[in-house]
Amino acid sequence: MDCLYHYCSNEKAFNILQYHNIRMGDISKSNDSLELQLFFPELHREIYRQYVADPFPFRHEGKEGEEAFREMVQSSEYRWSQHFNSGDFSNFVTCFSATKDCLSQWRGYADDGRGCCIGFSKEAVQAFCDSTNGVLRLEKVIYVTSEEIKEMISSHAKAILKHINGLREWIVENMTHDTNDPNTDCLLAYNFDEMIEVAFSYSLRFKTEHFKEEQEWRMFLAKRAYKNGDWVYNKKEAFIGPNLFDQTLDFLNDRIDFRSTNDDLIPFCPLKFEEFPEQPIVEFWLGPKNFTRSSDAELFFKKYGYKNHIDIIHSDITYR
Repeated sequence: MDCLYHYCSNEKAFNILQYHNIRMGDISKSNDSLELQLFFPELHREIYRQYVADPFPFRHEGKEGEEAFREMVQSSEYRWSQHFNSGDFSNFVTCFSATKDCLSQWRGYADDGRGCCIGFSKEAVQAFCDSTNGVLRLEKVIYVTSEEIKEMISSHAKAILKHINGLREWIVENMTHDTNDPNTDCLLAYNFDEMIEVAFSYSLRFKTEHFKEEQEWRMFLAKRAYKNGDWVYNKKEAFIGPNLFDQTLDFLNDRIDFRSTNDDLIPFCPLKFEEFPEQPIVEFWLGPKNFTRSSDAELFFKKYGYKNHIDIIHSDITYR
C-alpha cells in the first residue's frame, strides 16, 4: 500500500490520534518564506515589461497607454504586498512526505527525532479529496530551478496580457455601458487581481529545488482560504460566487479553529477521520530518539477506537 508520511512532534502526533483528526495549517505560517510568493513581485514586473515590449491601446483612471498600464500594475503590486503582509491571502495545507524514516524529516519536523511519523494511506487521502467535489486537492510538489520559475512567470504574464487586451471594452459593452464610469476601472482592476490570484494559487504546487529531498505531497484548498469572519462563521448566510467560491466557504464554514504558541496565534482547519471514506492511518513510526514502547502505543490505539490494524515501527536510524 502506498503511504504518505506526516512527521510531527510526539505531542502533535498523539493529539492527532486522540482526537481523530489531522490539521490543515495556515501556509502563511510556514517555515518557507516563499510559500504563495514564488511569483511575487516578479509576475507584476514581467507583465509590465511584456506590455512595454508589445503595447496595445489601454485606458485606466483617466490615463492612456503605458502610463495607465503602469499605474494599474503598480497599484496591484502594492495591494498584493498588503495581502501577503497581513496574511489575508493564504491557504490551509497538510504536508506529507513520500519518504519514510528520513533523517532530515525527523530533524526538521519531528522534534529532532523525538517525535513520530504517521503513515496515511494515499488511496484514503485521495478518496477523501475526491469526495469534496474539487474543494480539496492532493498533489505531489514539483521542485523547480530559478530558470524554471522565470519561465513560468513569463508564461503567466503572457496569458494575463492576452486576457487584459480588450477587457476594458468588454466591461463597458457588457456591464457598465459607460467608458467614463468609475466602476469600469474598478472592475478592470478587480479582474486583473483575480488573474494574479489564480497564478499565485497555482504556485502552491511548486517549491524551489533546495527542498527536493523532502519529497513532499500536499493536501490543500483548490481556492484561497477565506478568512472573513462574517463568511466563515455565519451559517445562515447564502454564499454565491464564481468557480469554487461558495463551495470553499461552505467547506470552511464554522470549521476554522486556532492554536496559540508563545508568540503567535495559528489558524488551522481540522479534518475528522470520520469524514474519510475509510480509516486513513496504516503506519505509525517512532523517531530515533522516541522512547515510546510499542505496547503502550498499541494500548493507546485500542483506547481511542482504532479497530483496523496499524503497523507500529521504530526508526532504524542510529541518531542520538
